[in-house]
Amino acid sequence: MLAGVVASDSMIMFCDQQGRGRIGSGEMELVKGYMSRISNAARKMNDLLRDLLELPRIGRKMNTPEDVPLADLTKDVIDLVAGLA
Repeated sequence: MLAGVVASDSMIMFCDQQGRGRIGSGEMELVKGYMSRISNAARKMNDLLRDLLELPRIGRKMNTPEDVPLADLTKDVIDLVAGLA
């Protein structure tokens, strides 16, 4: 999955290099704007995919147990529920 995102970013750089001198300056600015948007979207997709792939690993990690004062927890829950009514 990540290979496609990396490949699209590489293709954008290739198109930028090939387009220089072949496209008029006004059009090149428009094309650069499009390429920038595509590149930013590819980076965001890369981040989302990495986060998605990290989720199963997070689920396997054990949090260290800790003591919780039950009276304080109960009071907080009652206060939260009372605020909803």
